[in-house]
Amino acid sequence: MNEMVALFRRGRSIPGDLYGKPEPDEAISLVTDALDKWFALLDGTAYKEEYAAQPIVRTRTLTLTGREVMCVDEHVVQLTFTADDDGELPPWSPGMHLDFHLPSGRKRQYSLCGGNVSSHAVSPPEPASYRVAVRLIPDGGGGSKEMHALELGTRVTVRGPRNGFPFVPGGAAVFVAGGIGITAILPMVRMAIATDMDWHLVYCGRSRQSMPFLDEIEAMDSDRVIIRTDDVDGLPSAEQLLEQLPLFTGGAAVRRAVVVGLHLHCLLEVCFAVHAE
Repeated sequence: MNEMVALFRRGRSIPGDLYGKPEPDEAISLVTDALDKWFALLDGTAYKEEYAAQPIVRTRTLTLTGREVMCVDEHVVQLTFTADDDGELPPWSPGMHLDFHLPSGRKRQYSLCGGNVSSHAVSPPEPASYRVAVRLIPDGGGGSKEMHALELGTRVTVRGPRNGFPFVPGGAAVFVAGGIGITAILPMVRMAIATDMDWHLVYCGRSRQSMPFLDEIEAMDSDRVIIRTDDVDGLPSAEQLLEQLPLFTGGAAVRRAVVVGLHLHCLLEVCFAVHAE
């Protein structure tokens, strides 16, 4: 892996600190170092083409037909969209998302998280609807507010589904999700269960009141799930998130982790710790 990382860095320099210090900018250095190592790891793994979803990238109009509040603080809603002609929609697989073209002109991406994803990687059934979950960000760019304000019957234009985060079932995997990041992870966990994988999930959030899909996750195998909240357990470090891994794996080395939705520094530490050779 070190040779691959060195190849990525050849001929590249990091910009100086924004405050005029002579050393390279710390944040950019951290991010580029993480990406170099991550892509080097991905480059060294084998990929089974039969698990790759077909490249379905089409623009279509969907109608909002369902709205469900997903957590106690009411800041996350799950929205259900169906085709205008009530027909079947293209199949999707874990990791896929839709690009929403909102009435205001904003464009936002949301992970598909409905329960109709198939455990059959090659020929999943065509779904009758798509579901996404959206957390309201009051001081954000306005996209989440607009999604929350959509009324039943509203028609929106979407592009996709597309997959920038594919998941191949098999072997063992540790899933680490924070907050709304669970939307991308949950379909993968469901597939891991359906395909009898050796899986474990660490789910973090600010409080139980803010964590969507908590009822479903707590109904899973309790020996495979850890739930942490900042208000009770404090902000997690990479060491705390990974302290149960020897119990999960019987002391064996972990080769795959799926991490979404954590603070940047914690995410990078977890990725490096899990993939350390």
